[in-house]
Amino acid sequence: MINIFRIWAIAANGFREVIRDRILYVIGFFAILMALALRILPEISVGADGKIFLDLGLAATSLLGAIVAIFVGTGLINKEIEKRTVLVLIPKPLSRSELIIGKHLGLSGVLTAMLVIMTSIYLAMLAWAKIPFSPTAILISQGFLLLELAVLTRSPFYLGCLPVLFWPPCSVLECTLWGISAGICSSWGKLPKMPTSKP
Repeated sequence: MINIFRIWAIAANGFREVIRDRILYVIGFFAILMALALRILPEISVGADGKIFLDLGLAATSLLGAIVAIFVGTGLINKEIEKRTVLVLIPKPLSRSELIIGKHLGLSGVLTAMLVIMTSIYLAMLAWAKIPFSPTAILISQGFLLLELAVLTRSPFYLGCLPVLFWPPCSVLECTLWGISAGICSSWGKLPKMPTSKP
C-alpha cells in the first residue's frame, strides 16, 4: 500500500538533491537573457520589440523548463543506481512506485519553484519596460506550461532507468521536438494572410 508520508519524504529529499545540483543557475541565465533582450530588441526590431519580448519570454521559460525536466529527470533515478544508494532503500518498507512518485514530485516541485521565479522576473521586466501585457493570460499560459512540464518529467524517469546515460535525454528531447514541430506544422495552414501594399 502506498504511504503518503514516505512519498513526501522522498519528494523532499529529491527536491533538496536537485537544488544542490545548482540547477537554479538556469534562473540567472534567464534573467541575463531577458535583460539582453530588453537592451538589444529596440535597436534591431522595427517597432515590434514589445511583441518579440513577450514571445521570447514565454519561449525561454518553456525551453529552459523542458531542458531541466529532461536532463535532471533522467539523472535522478540513474544516480540512485550508479551511487548504489538504491541498495540502502531496498530493505526499507518502500515500494518502487513510492520511489518513482516521490522523485517525480520532488522534480515537479523544483520546476514549480523555477517557473514561479522566472515568471516573476519576466513580469517585472515587462512592467519596467512599460510593455502592454495581460497578466492573467501570462499566468494561465505559465500554469499550463507547468502541467506540460509535469507530464514531460515522467518520460525521463522511465528512460532514466536504462543503462546508457546519454540515450534517454536524447530520446525524450527528440519526442519533445517532434511534438513541438507537429504543432507548428499544423498551425501553418491557419496563418493569416499578410496584407500587401498596392503601388
